[in-house]
Amino acid sequence: MPIASHFARVCIRLVVRMAAMLALMSLLASQAFAQGQVIGLGAEPKPDYSRADQRAAAATAAIEKSPVALGKFLGEGLSDPREKLRAVYQWMALRMNYDTAAYRTGVQITQTAQQALDARMSSCDGFSTLFADLAKHAGIEVQTVLGYVKDGFHQQGEAFKDTNHAWNAVRLDNQWYLIDSTWGAGFDDGKQFVRKFDPFYFLTPADHLHLSHLAKDPAQRFGRSAKDTAEFAALPYAPVTLLSVAKPSAAEVEQAKTVGFVKTFAQASGNMQVDMGPLTASLRAGNTYVWQISSQHYHEMAVLHKGQWTDFVASTVRPIATAPRTSFNVNFSPGEGVVQIAAKKTTDANYTIVLEYFAK
Repeated sequence: MPIASHFARVCIRLVVRMAAMLALMSLLASQAFAQGQVIGLGAEPKPDYSRADQRAAAATAAIEKSPVALGKFLGEGLSDPREKLRAVYQWMALRMNYDTAAYRTGVQITQTAQQALDARMSSCDGFSTLFADLAKHAGIEVQTVLGYVKDGFHQQGEAFKDTNHAWNAVRLDNQWYLIDSTWGAGFDDGKQFVRKFDPFYFLTPADHLHLSHLAKDPAQRFGRSAKDTAEFAALPYAPVTLLSVAKPSAAEVEQAKTVGFVKTFAQASGNMQVDMGPLTASLRAGNTYVWQISSQHYHEMAVLHKGQWTDFVASTVRPIATAPRTSFNVNFSPGEGVVQIAAKKTTDANYTIVLEYFAK
């Protein structure tokens, strides 16, 4: 949602900006200490999967005739299990199509890995079956998980009559990760399958998907998973645009059952991480809130409220062995009404809304 760049903004003198930064960092530190939090550097550095992605793109039609041959090809030359799994994930996103007709009619056809590969089209069942088979032949054993998901069509509190999704799980370095190659390949726009690669659903820590995925088998409920379908159904809906930029606490999840989560926009995904700040939709007018947002992509950030702009204080963080990122910090007391956080890249002419709240 681009918005016009604001103009005629008063330049802030250096001494004032430095004083604001010092006061803000002191407030951040005290809040983090009180909440038992450590102020970090934002999102974990992203691994380089370029070799795996290139391997996936290099698969030929002859190789793609057999899951055995394709799986072995995708794993060749890649020693790290994560790279092998990424090659499979990338190939699925490049070559497989989601069966939107089966989704809309509710008539799901069970397919073997070979049948899904031959058709190049399947439902989540075929996606997860094929993924597991390709991963096995690439040298990695993964589990296929049948269960329940909450998407934009599920109403909070609505009972689940049956399972409605399938995905995969893998244990690496004593930690369980989920892989949803169906959601990672694209989405249904209501008319057809739209191919859109989403890396968020690749090796996602189980705790990060406990609001959207629940395994039917209790033995496959890892991390913070709900204890049963009733508890899962009662959880608030959390879109990927939120889950990819923030990790709601248990208290925020509980509060969101009533007021919902902050509105997040697609432009935020992959571009920023909310390290500190409210994650529910409703703010209390007059209260002071603190935001700390880190990004490798945004150059400027501001709060927009009642036509007024309040700049975030930006500082560059240069962690060892990872790309520099900017840490944006602000404390702000809203009046009643819409509160938006807008961001801008150096290549952008305009600001873009990334988060939206309502204060009352």
